[in-house]
Amino acid sequence: MAAGALRPVDASFVGAAVRQVMTAIQSGEIAAETGLADAAAYDRLADLVTHGLVEERSAGAPPIRRARNASDEGGHDG
Repeated sequence: MAAGALRPVDASFVGAAVRQVMTAIQSGEIAAETGLADAAAYDRLADLVTHGLVEERSAGAPPIRRARNASDEGGHDG
């Protein structure tokens, strides 16, 4: 990401929300509700946080996405 591309957010809130989701991943709650393996759930969380912090892009700009493998989906691996 380019310097200055992040928008200001409430860091305490973001940290608390991430901690809650990480706890749910570790407890197996996310796997039970979504079917995602732990590694895939952490990847989705990273995408959610990263994309939530990025300044809005100009209209017509391509979305930022990482490719996912089918092997990322599936059972609980924690």
